[in-house]
Amino acid sequence: MASGKSTISNYIGDKMAFETADTDLLIEKKVGLPISEIFDNYGELYFRKLESQIFNELLNQNKTLVIATGGGLPCYFNNHQCLQSENVLSIYLKLQPQTLVNRLIADRINRPIVAQIGEDNLLEFVSKHLFERSFYYLQAKHIITCDEKSVEDIVGECIALVLSA
Repeated sequence: MASGKSTISNYIGDKMAFETADTDLLIEKKVGLPISEIFDNYGELYFRKLESQIFNELLNQNKTLVIATGGGLPCYFNNHQCLQSENVLSIYLKLQPQTLVNRLIADRINRPIVAQIGEDNLLEFVSKHLFERSFYYLQAKHIITCDEKSVEDIVGECIALVLSA
């Protein structure tokens, strides 16, 4: 959450002429509601099932895609195993909790998981969430530490990984 997955994937797609897909945007398009309203109206489990379904549909397409997943996607169903498939190059964009909090504060209203958490409690929440999800995140084939790096630097590292694959 707030690691820059959507931004980075779009830059990679542009620079390498690959099609991009953002699972959150595809879910919003399919349901016709923003993520926050999907959570409010249908609950997180409905969202996670739809997220997994869309992710698997993307993986089963016979073309090269750069996919930006939601932050929780690896943690549900068998999605973390799909990210380890032979034909998948998975990258975890790793940031320190405080960096994520700084990014989330500005955009909390659009993020249903953190929208109701006060600023004073956000660092603890993010730290706990990262700890709980770390088992799944650390199974990515590659990890890029992104704190204090520019978008261009991160994109360059990702492209180098793609070219070496």
